[in-house]
Amino acid sequence: MLLLPHAALDDLFETEVLPIFRQHCFECHGLGETEGELSLETVASLMRGGHTGSAMLSSDLEDSELYLRITSMSDGYRMPKRGETLDPLEIETIAKWIKQASGNVDVDLFAASEGSADATESVGLRSAAEIPFSTDLLEGKEPSQVAMLVISTVVILTLVCWMFYRVLFGGSKKREIKSHSDRVAATIAMLIGAMSCLVLIFTGYLYWRTGELVKENQSLRDRLQAGSMKMPETVVVNETNLPLPPHPMHPPRLGGQYYRGNDERSDSLFNGGFYRTATIDLHLVNSQGERVEWGDDGVDDFSVELEIRRAPEATKELFSQRVLDSISIQHFCQSVPGFKRNLTLEVVEKEDLWAVNVPLPKSGQWDGKEMQGLIYLMYGFQPGEARLPRPHFAIRYDLQFKNGEISDDSELWMGSMYTLGNRVLVPDDDKILLDRWFDWRPIPVIEGKGSSDPELLGTEEHVGK
Repeated sequence: MLLLPHAALDDLFETEVLPIFRQHCFECHGLGETEGELSLETVASLMRGGHTGSAMLSSDLEDSELYLRITSMSDGYRMPKRGETLDPLEIETIAKWIKQASGNVDVDLFAASEGSADATESVGLRSAAEIPFSTDLLEGKEPSQVAMLVISTVVILTLVCWMFYRVLFGGSKKREIKSHSDRVAATIAMLIGAMSCLVLIFTGYLYWRTGELVKENQSLRDRLQAGSMKMPETVVVNETNLPLPPHPMHPPRLGGQYYRGNDERSDSLFNGGFYRTATIDLHLVNSQGERVEWGDDGVDDFSVELEIRRAPEATKELFSQRVLDSISIQHFCQSVPGFKRNLTLEVVEKEDLWAVNVPLPKSGQWDGKEMQGLIYLMYGFQPGEARLPRPHFAIRYDLQFKNGEISDDSELWMGSMYTLGNRVLVPDDDKILLDRWFDWRPIPVIEGKGSSDPELLGTEEHVGK
């Protein structure tokens, strides 16, 4: 594939791709609009992507979220979301640019995108092109390290020379090498000695360099840890700050099941600790309590129904009253200015099932075309602690109405809030990645009897002593 200079790629984007975006996409993703946290106004904002976290550019078009969206035949996933499908020539133009841009991504351009430059500068990182490369083994070495390398080399060479002397001269008396076998033996001894010397020196250098790399790696980790984005002890949630979790990698849908897993790992636990602790049912219901699907009547008073059921043999500590008392629910409807409601989970079955019904704004409180909002499950702390509750999970509803019906552009989904913006936090070494304890795909349930060991289960960390 012919690779174009960055200037040419920028020109191609400005002259051919951007006009298509302006005509079809800017209603939601341009001119200040960033639906799904995605802006298509610049190459940098496009590369940042949206809340799904999927790559927008890829040399393989089947891995490009942008290409998949504009070519999909599935309503609700296809883009433009509220417009006609792009013309084949327009799709071809965008596909051509994606292929070219994926091989010419300007790392500095991406690093200069919002939030990235400051984070990079704060830890003193440089790109690979900026880091000088040298073959001088002594460059950058401390005097003690150089001295140790020289002494080791001298000692090895001395031993090799002594071995040559013994072979050639047989000790204190000089003797002539007369036979062919003596010459062969001397040559082999010299080769073995020389190769041994080189191997020992090279091995010593590798051993030393490995130690240096380990120290450099640890130093970099410490600097990144100090300068990286972390989830604050308290996340303030209000009308002006409604953080959105990454969208689960499932197709658009109106609710469904999600699964909370154990986030402790041990060989002493079932399946090494990878098992389900709760099944979460999320649905949109009408005023009669019936579950709503795309195409149903959109003239009604709707609610979001949430049920959290303890998985078989999962510890009951996580469903204890003290845990329930520390959970609160905050509902913000973005389509109705100033709309905020506080709710609580109710016990349906003691130590087994919690539920809540979150009413959405009633008919007449919104424009009848769309209704968007967020429902946060806030987890508090034990009495006496100074820290405030923070969101652990968030439910997002985006309801679109056409011809009096709920259109298939509507979505209802749930995500984990162990994130900052649309970036997933990487846990410490002894923690579990997000996709290993919260998922829309089923997580195995315990077979047999579950553990009751609070240390193995991490009970104290989750619910206190």
